[in-house]
Amino acid sequence: AAAAAYVAARAAAAAWEAVEHDVRVLEAGGEEAVSRLVNDTPPWPDGTPEWAEEHWSSMKSRLLLKGEHWEVWTKWYEARRDPSRRIPCYSPPIPELERARVLLPEALWKQGPKVVNAEIRRLIAESGCKADFPSPPPSDGDEERKNPAIPPQEGATIEVEWIDGRLMLKQRPVHAQGLSDEELQATLHALARQLRQMVETLRQDGRTNAIDPRMMVELEQLLRLIPEQAPLDESQGRQLAMQVEELRAYFEGMSEDERLAWPEVLRRKMETQLRVLHGFLERFRFWERQTDEAEQLSEEEVRATPEVVEEMAQDLEDLGERIADPHIPDLLRKLKERLTDIIDIDRLKDVAKARALDALKSIGNIIKKIGAWLVDKSQIFLEEMDKNIDIELRKLAKLVVNIGSRLIQAGLIGGAGWLASKFDWIKALMDWLKVIFPDLFI
Repeated sequence: AAAAAYVAARAAAAAWEAVEHDVRVLEAGGEEAVSRLVNDTPPWPDGTPEWAEEHWSSMKSRLLLKGEHWEVWTKWYEARRDPSRRIPCYSPPIPELERARVLLPEALWKQGPKVVNAEIRRLIAESGCKADFPSPPPSDGDEERKNPAIPPQEGATIEVEWIDGRLMLKQRPVHAQGLSDEELQATLHALARQLRQMVETLRQDGRTNAIDPRMMVELEQLLRLIPEQAPLDESQGRQLAMQVEELRAYFEGMSEDERLAWPEVLRRKMETQLRVLHGFLERFRFWERQTDEAEQLSEEEVRATPEVVEEMAQDLEDLGERIADPHIPDLLRKLKERLTDIIDIDRLKDVAKARALDALKSIGNIIKKIGAWLVDKSQIFLEEMDKNIDIELRKLAKLVVNIGSRLIQAGLIGGAGWLASKFDWIKALMDWLKVIFPDLFI
C-alpha cells in the first residue's frame, strides 16, 4: 500500500509539473506562446515518464470502453506525445479546434466527460475535418447494444470451453439411439474388425497394387478413427462420419476399370459395409445434414479455408499452453490436412465442402468462446487496474483481430454471400474491439 501511494504521489507531482510548465509558457507571451504550446510543446516537457509510457495503452482502452467519446482526448494526447505521427484532425493540430476545446463554458465542464466529449466531437465534425470516429459502446446500461451479440457454438469437430482459465476441447460423450454404451462399443468393434479383414484379404489377394491406392489410404484412415474404448465423443463421431462420407463418395465415383480391379465379392461386401456404417452413424444425435448446408460454399471459399485454419492453429500455439490446450491446434491441423488431401479430387468436391464448413465452424466456435470471455472480462478490466487481465485481454483480442482480418482478406466474411451472413457476428465483435484496442487495427 505504501509503495502504491508513493507511485501515485510521484505521478501526480509529474502531472502538475507539466501543467505548471504550460502555464509558464502562456504567461511568457501572448499569441505566439499559445501557438507554440499547441503546435510544438509535448505534454511532458522532460520526456514521457516511464510509468506513463507503461500504463498508457491500458488506460486508453479503459477510457474507450466507457463509451463516453474519450477518443477526442486519447487521440489528442497521442498527437501531442508524438508530433511526427499524423492523426486526422489532431496532428498537425488545427488552432481553431484547439481554442474551441479549451474555451468550452464552465457549465458544460461541470456536466461531466460524456457531455464535454460529445461537444468536442460535434465541434470536430462541424469543422469539416474528417476524423475516424469509432462507434463507442453506450454507457447507459444498455448491455444488448454495448456488447456484441455472440451466438452459441455450432455442432462441429471442435467445440471448446474454458476450464480454470484455460481454453480446452469440450468432451461430450454421445449415445446412439436404441443402443447402450456397451452395445455401441461392440458394434464399433465389429465394424472395425470386418473392415480390417477386408483390407487384409485385399493384401493377401495381391490386388492392392491394382486397386487405387487412395482407397486403401481412406480405409486405413477410417480404421484409425474408430476408438478402441468407449465412450465415443462428438468430435470423434463427427470425424468418423465425415470419413465414411468421404469413403462412400470415393467408392461410388470409381470408374469401371477401378471397379474391375476389385474382387467382386469384396466389392459387394464393401458397398454393404459402407451402407451399414452410414446407417449406424445416422443414429447419433450429432449427425446433421452438413453436406446440404455445405453446398452453398463456393470453390474459392473451400480453397481459402486451409490457410485460415493453419493461421488459427499457429495463433493458438503462440498463446501458450497456459491459455490454450495444445490439442486444439493439433486437431485444427488434422482438419486442414484432411481437407487439403481431397481438395483437388473431383469426386470428393461435396465432401471437401463439408470438411471446409466443419473447419470454419470449428474456427467460429473458438472465436465465440474467446469473444465471450473478452466481453465478460471487459467489465473487470474497466473496474480494476489489473495488469495480468490487461495482458491476457490484449493477447486474445489480437488473435480475434488477426483471424477476423484473415477471414475478411480471404473473402470468407465481410461480403454479401451466405457464408458472410453466417459469420457476420465476427465483424460486429471486431468493431467492438476496435473501440477498446484501436492500436490492434493499425
